[in-house]
Amino acid sequence: MFLMSSCSGEDVLENYNPVANKNLSYNVSYKNEMGFATAKLSGNATTSVGAENQKFEVSAKAEISLLLDTVDVEEFSTPSIKTSNLSDAELKDWNGVNKSYSMTGNDAFSDGQSAEIKAEWVYGFVENYDESIDDCAHVEINNIVFKNAELSAVENNDRLNRVTLNYEVSYSVVGTTDSYKRDTIMVAPYYYQEIPQPEISVVEDPYFFCDTIVTVKNNAMKCKFIVYKVTPKALQPADTVKIAQKTLTVAEMGLPGDETLKVFNSEMSSNTYTKGEVMEESGASGAFSWISTSQENNFRADWNHNGLEVGHTDLLMLYGMKVTYKDENCEYHFNFTPELKVVKNEVVNEQVSTEGYLGTRVLSVEGYCNGVKFTEGTGRTTLLQHE
Repeated sequence: MFLMSSCSGEDVLENYNPVANKNLSYNVSYKNEMGFATAKLSGNATTSVGAENQKFEVSAKAEISLLLDTVDVEEFSTPSIKTSNLSDAELKDWNGVNKSYSMTGNDAFSDGQSAEIKAEWVYGFVENYDESIDDCAHVEINNIVFKNAELSAVENNDRLNRVTLNYEVSYSVVGTTDSYKRDTIMVAPYYYQEIPQPEISVVEDPYFFCDTIVTVKNNAMKCKFIVYKVTPKALQPADTVKIAQKTLTVAEMGLPGDETLKVFNSEMSSNTYTKGEVMEESGASGAFSWISTSQENNFRADWNHNGLEVGHTDLLMLYGMKVTYKDENCEYHFNFTPELKVVKNEVVNEQVSTEGYLGTRVLSVEGYCNGVKFTEGTGRTTLLQHE
């Protein structure tokens, strides 16, 4: 919110010497916001030196900044001021045309709020014919004083109240060397007092959960099992405690290899893929137990011709696991089901520049666990012309 007003400076002083006829016109404005308020005075001054008039811009500003937008309190109360200080006006700059002054201060309040206070003003000056310096008409901040605080309720919120801090900014309108006018501006930054929601310290019954972390490396999938006990709203800082941990290789698959064979032609006389029986083996460690599964995957390719028997075999083992965690408080079951998928199993011409090259039998496979691929590989059997 802004409030604008205007007023004129003192009447012309006719007998002042050596610099006479000082006139000043200025406007006053203020702004109140959450955590911040400001008062501004700005205008123009006219000073005559002999027959020559000189014009200057004048300004003054006071600012109040609150440290906190919201203060936590046990109960609402109108704050009182605890400590207050405001420095004397200090000449900050004198650059040959203008003078500038500043004031600073701090107020501390009983509810923990604090306010930073700043003020400054700028005006021009001239040299008279006797080479003495004379200040032009201007405004000065004399004092910034906390007057009172107002407490008001916030609609539909019984845990929040608005606090308005009313400050009085006193200033002077200096028109001549022996007379001036005093006035005030009221500014009012505001903030909120809040009563925090009380913490519920009733301890609830604990519960358990098992976290799993899966990693894949060297054609194998490993899983780290971590069992936690959680006590909601526990009085102790650590309400989540690790009670068990185990890392197991839960899926693994072998990959096909490479070989070079001498044959009479590239066409395979037989190409078979057989699966062995799924074997199981059990193990245990603490509250963890598991059943490891294994299965042979046999790939056999032959190039038999007129009594010459030539072939290549890839025996790929496929491993999986069923894991159980069980103690007096909880029980968890995990099933890691592996699967081998054939991508390619045929003879192709890879245009190898080896003498007598007939083709390449390519066997590409992929390994999956619970539908997620974790490995893949390709074996090549290079076929050369038998002499």
